[in-house]
Amino acid sequence: MHVVAWVTAALLLPATALAQDGPGPIPNIQVVGSATISTPPDQANLVYWVTGEGKNADEASTQLAAKHKAISDGLARLLGRGTEISSGEVSVIETREPACDGPGNYNNRPRLSTGACAVTGYVATLQGNVRTSATDKAGTAAGLAARLGARDARLQNFFLSNPEEAQHRATVAAIADAR
Repeated sequence: MHVVAWVTAALLLPATALAQDGPGPIPNIQVVGSATISTPPDQANLVYWVTGEGKNADEASTQLAAKHKAISDGLARLLGRGTEISSGEVSVIETREPACDGPGNYNNRPRLSTGACAVTGYVATLQGNVRTSATDKAGTAAGLAARLGARDARLQNFFLSNPEEAQHRATVAAIADAR
């Protein structure tokens, strides 16, 4: 039984060696082409923050809602159809006298609501987001948001709504260059 296995193995070795001998790599030709396609952005993102202040949470929230409505309406009028305006999380927090903080407190320790730590008011905040195709008006929109009450308004970025189309045009141009 050992002999038969050895003979079979000996017969397979030359076949394995022969199987490794074969035609070399398939000949091929590589052609290189390059192209640059310039495509102006057709979308812009803006972000802004709004705050409302009041003696109680309702006053702060009401002021916040009024400011946000003015900003949203103004941006919609300026930027026109197809503009998406949304807002994120609304936060309402208590405010206290600066003496309540004391040295080293940094607003991270619980405090009693009496004496220097009595609640003095409330601040409501939210973040607004704008996506628009009116890229030529995006900078003006950030300024308008600030004039209408945004605490901070930023033109965050420009981008292409369909980058695949620009990539396809660049590929076609690169292939033409390679010919």
